[in-house]
Amino acid sequence: MVLIGFCSFFIQDISCPEAVKVDDIDSAAVTSAFEQAKAAFSAAEAGSLAAAEAQIDMEVNKSMAAAVGVSLA
Repeated sequence: MVLIGFCSFFIQDISCPEAVKVDDIDSAAVTSAFEQAKAAFSAAEAGSLAAAEAQIDMEVNKSMAAAVGVSLA
């Protein structure tokens, strides 16, 4: 939720269609970052901030991998 003065609204989706050129995405770096995030998620306490941050990191890297044709699980 974002508070601005006397009003508030919810941000449901944030989209950034091209923050970087797809050609500039290094698939090996994305795979490595995903594996690190996956390990961090597994090590984090369920429901913790660390788990949430790792989950976001995993999803971001999954999206970047999909953009360059790499499948991550």
